Amino acid sequence: MRFALLLARARRPLRRFLRDKSARIRGTVPNVAVKAGYREMIPDFETLLAEERDSERQLDLRQAISLLQGQTFERDGWQVRKLANGNIEYSPS
Repeated sequence: MRFALLLARARRPLRRFLRDKSARIRGTVPNVAVKAGYREMIPDFETLLAEERDSERQLDLRQAISLLQGQTFERDGWQVRKLANGNIEYSPS
């Protein structure tokens, strides 16, 4: 129970940073969520994806959602997937 409370507290600032004025801060949130395995943030990313107009940012959000769902995708000729330890693996397609 205590661990779940700590995780919930860690995600709270991430959600707040999704609406930050700085694009750099907003862009960091999906990376942190993927590394930490915060699957609970998928609905937040899906909401942002529906509102986002920048195609590069849309791609980043789609890929973060895919990684959090355990899916593999291709980017620039590389297969990208999240490993069990949280690292991201890139292998040639």
